[in-house]
Amino acid sequence: MARIRLMPEALANQIAAGEVVERPASVVKELAENSVDAGARSVFILIDKSGKERIRVSDDGIGMSPGDAKLALERHATSKLSSVEDLATIGSLGFRGEALPSIASVSHFTLRTREASSDEGHEIVIDGGRLVKEGAAGLPPGTIIDVRHLFANVPARRKFLRADVTEASHIASIASNLAVCYPDIHFRLEHKNRTVLDTPRVSSPRERIYQIEKTWVETAIELDDYVGGLSIRAWLAPPAESRGASSRLHVYVNQRPVKDRVLTHAVMEAYRQASSKPGTPRAYVLLELPPDAVDVNVHPAKSEVRFVDQKLVHHFVFSAVRNALQGDRRSGQVFVSSGGASSGGSSSAAREPQPSLSGTEMAASLFGDPAEASRPTPTFTEFANVAPTPVGQFRESYILAADDDELWLIDQHAAHERILYEDLVDRGDSGEQQLLLTPLPLELTPSERVTMEEELSQLCGFGYDIEAFGADGYVVRSVPASLSGHDTLRLVRAALGEEERECRSSSVIEAKSRIAARLACHAAIKVNFPLAMEKMQYLVKTLWNAKQPTVCPHGRPTTLRIGMEQIERNFGRI
Repeated sequence: MARIRLMPEALANQIAAGEVVERPASVVKELAENSVDAGARSVFILIDKSGKERIRVSDDGIGMSPGDAKLALERHATSKLSSVEDLATIGSLGFRGEALPSIASVSHFTLRTREASSDEGHEIVIDGGRLVKEGAAGLPPGTIIDVRHLFANVPARRKFLRADVTEASHIASIASNLAVCYPDIHFRLEHKNRTVLDTPRVSSPRERIYQIEKTWVETAIELDDYVGGLSIRAWLAPPAESRGASSRLHVYVNQRPVKDRVLTHAVMEAYRQASSKPGTPRAYVLLELPPDAVDVNVHPAKSEVRFVDQKLVHHFVFSAVRNALQGDRRSGQVFVSSGGASSGGSSSAAREPQPSLSGTEMAASLFGDPAEASRPTPTFTEFANVAPTPVGQFRESYILAADDDELWLIDQHAAHERILYEDLVDRGDSGEQQLLLTPLPLELTPSERVTMEEELSQLCGFGYDIEAFGADGYVVRSVPASLSGHDTLRLVRAALGEEERECRSSSVIEAKSRIAARLACHAAIKVNFPLAMEKMQYLVKTLWNAKQPTVCPHGRPTTLRIGMEQIERNFGRI
């Protein structure tokens, strides 16, 4: 009896969908990219319930004939590749021929399209991979794809989707990133009957970034450099500007938004040499190079790339960004790699960025020395009623404190985060406010605006007075009393971000607690920050009086201790 057999087509498409369609934002990405490849001048995106219930992408591109429309829903059908050689020179965003059949297999899918030369359009309706309807339809030239009830036939996949605000934020990021790559296309995103992104056609990436970031780009450092076959255009936050989550760094290769370790490391290393500030800077980095110098066929989602000469690309980007940050606008310093690629540049060789640990040091730090076993082991403990006495600060990050029986090591950031969190939660209902002398205008990215719509009531519950102002902005009139001494705009924008820079666990689920935890995390004292003795005493005493002093709001421990018995045993006294 035969054990191996061909999969049914519907099953194969659902398996492929697991790689291509990770979440609603994946659907938006694939459909919007198809619109760009179709030569659209306008791409309009509408989502309902953060894309879980509906995603509609319409464009005014070249459209498809009835035959092409039906063929486009077959696996591996594409208009962008015809031979193996074409893989080396991919110039389109899509090319694998997997997206449409994969999406149609896990949703109620409607494709309506019309070529400009045709008198009528064509409609195809598919439900969970099964053809339901096909025939003529009246519509203007272009293509409209309507995806409803995503993952309805795959409930296990639907359970893994994040909160609505998170999914909508990802969609806004996808749309705004594509808009940066293609300033000559009008992108619009609507969510909950409100326009989240609206970027009419402009002539340059800078004008497009201005549409998204507005006043930020006016203070950004502009970079425009070219060496050999590599060119870079970038808008970089000044080194002294506050940093944040990794989503602040936008990287594009050949008009394709990507996530690439080589480019991210190059940019971050350039900033590290310009400033010691922690976190990720806000930056838009657009890299162009010959298609045969980069492989975009690395992952089905097409968000990863691989460079033929990684060292050459890294050195070019690193030196160009570093020189721009240091005020040196000369061409980036690059070198001739072992792969044979070469380029011009300054006669002095660029210093290659070195890792902070050698291989031997890294191994030692990971696996340790056998003698480590004899050293004191810090342990958790129940807090006594009386707080220990601070005696100093270790590496400007940890408070050393002592009582009669124990030595305490207190994480100053986690401790302050716990204190601020409990203060916000306890005073949230009363909404104690500090009125600002001058209301502050708050400009948000499309992703941040989506989050603000969902969580504005929570922020106001803590004492913020924030209201919509204009088509896409807000104004802040008051802040929580406990946060009055902080940079208001930076703190609000940080609270709208999905990632926390210091605390990365996700144990805080409930909306009110989640917002309080974000505010506390970004407002708390950071590591590598010197404290006066009075401040250390305040933090330790207040922490000991907290309701839950042992952990920060995200579940990370606030303290470690070494008992007197352990100390004396390791000194051979007992």
